[in-house]
Amino acid sequence: TYNIRLVVGTTNGCYDTAFHTITINPSPVVTATPSLDLCRGNTVQLNAIGAASWQWLPLQGMSCYNCASPVASPSITTPYVVEGKNSFGCADYDTVVVTVIQPLQMTVSPDDSICIGQSTNLLVSGAASYNWTPAAGLNSTTISNPTANPAVTTRYRVVGYDGFNCFTDTAFVTVAIGQYPTVNLGPDQTLATGTLLPLNSVITNGPIRNWVWSPVTNLSCATCPRPIAEIKKDITYTVTVTTPYGCAASDTISIKTFCKDGQVFIPNAFTPDGDGVNDLLVVRASGIVMVKYFRIFNRWGDLIFERANFKPNDLASAWDGRVRGVVSGPEVFVYTCEVMCENGTSYTYKGNVSIIK
Repeated sequence: TYNIRLVVGTTNGCYDTAFHTITINPSPVVTATPSLDLCRGNTVQLNAIGAASWQWLPLQGMSCYNCASPVASPSITTPYVVEGKNSFGCADYDTVVVTVIQPLQMTVSPDDSICIGQSTNLLVSGAASYNWTPAAGLNSTTISNPTANPAVTTRYRVVGYDGFNCFTDTAFVTVAIGQYPTVNLGPDQTLATGTLLPLNSVITNGPIRNWVWSPVTNLSCATCPRPIAEIKKDITYTVTVTTPYGCAASDTISIKTFCKDGQVFIPNAFTPDGDGVNDLLVVRASGIVMVKYFRIFNRWGDLIFERANFKPNDLASAWDGRVRGVVSGPEVFVYTCEVMCENGTSYTYKGNVSIIK
């Protein structure tokens, strides 16, 4: 308590005195509950001491706002401020932060497919700790990213915990296990050039999702199960097959080539009479890449016709029966013909041809 005296004087020397007493009242010391964590959906009783009357803010989620010990049920993290006053009306303040722990929302990696003997990484997030079951095939059951290597298709269950003993969450991920396929193209083959060979394969542990053939040279298709290959030279084909699980297998087939007499056909007679039927002597062939030369000789060995470096079955390179510009009468001639197979080897054919009238 303080006593205050005020003395007032005039210029004439007159004075007066006034007295006033000032009392200093004590301030309260308000102490509230320490800040805390609360599981969402639960309630907590807050307490404040050190004052005679109370005011809590905010009002939402409070059982009372002017009591010393309200019950709070916030849905989100909330700082509560309490004002306490003593009997003199003096105030003090304190704050309680209620951190609301929310339910978990875990995210887990999608289902996966692997081949037997392979592994895949599982991944989960959104919790503080985890427990995976079953343990079979896992390198750990308590981490967020275990490696899974199951022997059979397995559905894993993961439970997540928030670290406050408030909430758990559960998720599932399936690891499907596929067998490796086998593919067999059969034994290697030796074929005449020009042969059309269906490439057939025997599959086990299917079904097969993808087919890839290589090289694509002379194949009817490169991604179908049974392409047809036109055999022109020595070649080795490889097929790689893949199952829906991503399991792959490969096989090869090697093909050696040769030329044979039946691949070249030169008639032994023709009728160059202009009727449009059998008027030309044509070198017909399959599996032949080029006719190096085609020569016609008369009975005395004179060269009367020659063409070189042309494709087989080419009418423009055929002999029309003319000798020095005039169509020959009935006669027997000798031909010689050298061809190059599609595998690069060369062969020579000789024979007789008759002009018939």
